[in-house]
Amino acid sequence: MTTLTIWDWEVEKYPLQVGVGVIIGGWTFVKLVNYFLQRSKLKSARVRKRAECKQAKQVLEDQIKQRNISKEVVEEITNLSLSELQSKLKDGTLDVLDVLHAYQAKALECDEKTNCIIEPFKEAEEWAASVKENVSKDSPLFGVPVSLKENYGVEGYDSVYGMSVLIGKPSHEDSVIGQVLRSQGAIPYVRTNVPQTMISWDCSNPVFGATKNPHDTTRTPGGSSGGECALLAGQGSILGFGSDIGGSLRIPSNMCGTYGFKPTVGRLSAKGTHGCTKGQQIVRAAYGPLARDVDGLVTAMKALLVPLMFKLDPTVNPLPFRTEVFEDNRKLKIGWYDNDGWFTPPPCMQRGVAIAKAKLEAMGHTLVPWKPPNATLGAELYVRAMFSDKCETINEMLRYDTLDVCFMIQYTMANIYWPLRRFLVFILHYLMPSLSTGLKAIAGCDSAYDFWNLAVAAEDYRKMVIEDWQSHDLDAVISPGFGCPAIPLKTPALATSAVSYTTIFNVLNFPAGSLPVTKVNAADTANMKDYPTIDLAHKTVKKGMVGAEGLPVNVQCITLPWHEEQCLRVMKDLETALKA
Repeated sequence: MTTLTIWDWEVEKYPLQVGVGVIIGGWTFVKLVNYFLQRSKLKSARVRKRAECKQAKQVLEDQIKQRNISKEVVEEITNLSLSELQSKLKDGTLDVLDVLHAYQAKALECDEKTNCIIEPFKEAEEWAASVKENVSKDSPLFGVPVSLKENYGVEGYDSVYGMSVLIGKPSHEDSVIGQVLRSQGAIPYVRTNVPQTMISWDCSNPVFGATKNPHDTTRTPGGSSGGECALLAGQGSILGFGSDIGGSLRIPSNMCGTYGFKPTVGRLSAKGTHGCTKGQQIVRAAYGPLARDVDGLVTAMKALLVPLMFKLDPTVNPLPFRTEVFEDNRKLKIGWYDNDGWFTPPPCMQRGVAIAKAKLEAMGHTLVPWKPPNATLGAELYVRAMFSDKCETINEMLRYDTLDVCFMIQYTMANIYWPLRRFLVFILHYLMPSLSTGLKAIAGCDSAYDFWNLAVAAEDYRKMVIEDWQSHDLDAVISPGFGCPAIPLKTPALATSAVSYTTIFNVLNFPAGSLPVTKVNAADTANMKDYPTIDLAHKTVKKGMVGAEGLPVNVQCITLPWHEEQCLRVMKDLETALKA
C-alpha cells in the first residue's frame, strides 16, 4: 500500500491533522475568492453608477445647448436674491422654465469646477410644468429651483452616500421635506455630493470622487453637505437642503461662505431620508436649509413648517413658524466665546467672533463672555455616541468596499484591537491628550448597560449646560463657525478635533445657524506663528492656513431647543449690521 506524503506528513499516519488542514485551507481559499469577487462586483457597480450619472449630466448639457440660453441671461437670473427671484416669478417677469434652465446651466458650470453634483433630476422639466399648471403663484416657493443633498430620498434614485453596497437600491418614496417643497412650488433639479458615510468634514467618496471648494479648488468645501455649499457658493443654487449630525450644514457653510441652519431635531421631518447611523438615538441628525442669505433660510423654514408636513410625519413637533418671535425687536442678552478650551481656533476665527460681537453690541444687544462648560466632555460624548456600536454598522457596509481617505483614519481608529488601543490611549495621554481622549471614545460601548449609561451621561450634560445657560439669563450665544477655515483636500481627517465647535450643539440638540462675517486676511496668517502645535490636529490646521487669504470666515448663532425663530432673528440682526 502506497502512503501519500504531503511535505513531511504521511496521510495514513496523521489523517486528522491533514483533514483539518485541508478544511482550513479550503475555507480560507473560498473566503478569499468571495472577498475578491465581492470587491470586483462593487467596483463594477461604481463604474456603472459613475457612467450613468455622467451620461445624465451630458444629456442635460446637450439640452441646454439646444435651448441656446445666453450666458448673460444665466448670470442675470442666478445673481438674483431669493426675494428678487420670487417677485419676478410671481409677477410673470420671469418664466418658471426659464429660471429652471438657467440654474441647470449654472449648476453644470459649477460642477465642472468643483465636482459638486452627483446627477440632475431628469423629471425637473416635468415638475416645473406641473408647478406652472397646479401651484398658486402665491405659494412661498413658486418656481424656485432647489438642490438636494444626496441622502434625501427621491423615488427611483439611489442614495448611496459614498457606499458602493447601496448602488442599485433606489428609494421607493420621496422624503417628506421633498414632498412639502414640491407642494409649495419648489422644483428639485440636482442632487449633490457627500463624503463616504457622511461622518466626515471633508467631501469625497470612491463612487463620485472629491468635491472642491469654489474659492480655492485645492481645498475642502467641508462636509457632509459639501456638494450643496459648493454649489451655492458658485451661484449654481439659490436654496439647498442638507442634514447635520455633527456640523454637516454649518461646517461647509463656514468653508464656502454660505448660510446654513440646523434646527432642533424633530422640528423638520427626517422621514424618507437616509444615513448609516439611524439606530443611534443619542445624537440624531437634523435636517435644514442652506441659502445665500438669512431671508433664504427663513423662507425655507416658513415653507416647511406647515400642516402638510405635520400630517405626512406626525412625529415632528406641529409648531408653525412664529413670525412674531422672528420680528421681535427687543434687545437680547447674548453670550460669546472664541475658544472652547478643547481646540484652539486660528486668529481669523477668533476675529470673526470679535466682529460679530461688536456689530451686535452696536445694535443695542448685551454681549457677555460665556462658553459651554466642559467642552472636552461634550466632544467625548459625541464620539462615543456616533461609534457606540463599535463601528459594526459601518464595518458591515464597507466590508468589501474601497475606503475613502476622508474616513480612513476614523475607521482605523475605531477598529484597533483592544489591547493595542489601551496601550495607545495610555501613551498618548502624556503626548497628545486630545488624541488619547478621541481614541478611547471611538471604542464605543461594550454592552447595552454601557450604552444606557452613555445616554444618561449625555442627558446629564444637556441639563448641566442648560442650567448654566439659564443662570446667565442668555437669549442666544455666538461662537466660531468652526475650528478653522477651509484647509487642503484630504487633510480634514487629520484635524477631527476642530469639530468640537459644531458637534457640541448636536449633543445638546440646540438650533444653530452659520453665516459669513469676514474673510481670512494677511494679518491672520501672519499671526499663526504663535499658534499651538500641541497635536496633529493643530499642526494640520497651522499648515493649512498657509495661503488661506481670502477664504470665508463664519460665526455660529445658537439658541435653546425649539427657539429656531430667535436664532434666525439674531442671524438677521448680525447680517443687517454687517451690511450697514
